[in-house]
Amino acid sequence: MGRPLRPHRLSPGRTRRHPRLRHTTGYVFHRHSRPLHPKGVLDHFHLLCDKVGVPHIALHDLRHLMAGFAMAAGVPMPVVSKTLRHRTLSTSANI
Repeated sequence: MGRPLRPHRLSPGRTRRHPRLRHTTGYVFHRHSRPLHPKGVLDHFHLLCDKVGVPHIALHDLRHLMAGFAMAAGVPMPVVSKTLRHRTLSTSANI
């Protein structure tokens, strides 16, 4: 069994709150402010993949997919790198 997901850390002074949310948990996947188990999240994601007829991939692969689409669409590398929260452009360029 895997471990629960760790809180996502934001830079000081930054928040990712939806305007209708009263508070933020710091977790990407949560229910009632409690982290979801990674296996449950992945199993649900794979069920959705099956429903739409696409192959199973890891959730982390979606980051790489987004970066590839962004670069193919002409989004500047510094913007893609910052979106992925990479420290250096070379990290993003190696995707």
